[in-house]
Amino acid sequence: MQEIQWIDLGGVNAYLVKKEHSFMLVDTGGHMFMDKQYDDRREKLEKQLLALGVTDQNLKLILLTHGDNDHACNAKYFRERFHAKIAMSSQDVSMVEKADPDCYLVNSNYESMVLKMVFKVMDSKIKKLMTKVYSEFERFTPDILLNDNDDLSTYGFDGRVYHVPGHTPGSIAILDSKGNLIAGDMFANNKKPSIAINAQDFQILRISANKILQKGVTMIHPGHGTPFEHSALRCI
Repeated sequence: MQEIQWIDLGGVNAYLVKKEHSFMLVDTGGHMFMDKQYDDRREKLEKQLLALGVTDQNLKLILLTHGDNDHACNAKYFRERFHAKIAMSSQDVSMVEKADPDCYLVNSNYESMVLKMVFKVMDSKIKKLMTKVYSEFERFTPDILLNDNDDLSTYGFDGRVYHVPGHTPGSIAILDSKGNLIAGDMFANNKKPSIAINAQDFQILRISANKILQKGVTMIHPGHGTPFEHSALRCI
């Protein structure tokens, strides 16, 4: 039997997948430009992992849904801390190998006019924060490059990897045999379930979302906000 543990890091999520005595960590947290206090969330995540029984013997894989700082910031640290390999899509590798302040521009498009105005006003503040964040980003090269339709049974877990571009070029999601979708930032549940509020390309994001939802998704575990049932999505 496989279990998915939601780890709320305060505005951004990580997930711990447990099958028998093995664990897979999906996403590793990081700074967010909405933070009132500068926080990489590393200590918070490590504390929760240890409380859930993770050791350097049973963490088998660190899987990143995409290369954004708030999901990938701590990957190198946890690879060294728990001796686990990092897996992600090749199309987002440049975001973690050559991480620089401009990386946040990859998906800085907003459909909402309100959000467009808000982030335009906040632009200088965001740039300043991202300069600090990426000056401290521990760059790394992933150990495993995942492709669309890869079967995670290779690594001892129930699930299949799907390439879901739109938020970033290399965004991926994991769908298990029970219909649980760990979606990264394809979906969010801040005020209500929806596609991500920001993206590289919203048209491509919607295509990815509609394709994945046709594969028997029952429960969606988003990158931001609480997990929700597929039926809670009203429109995309």
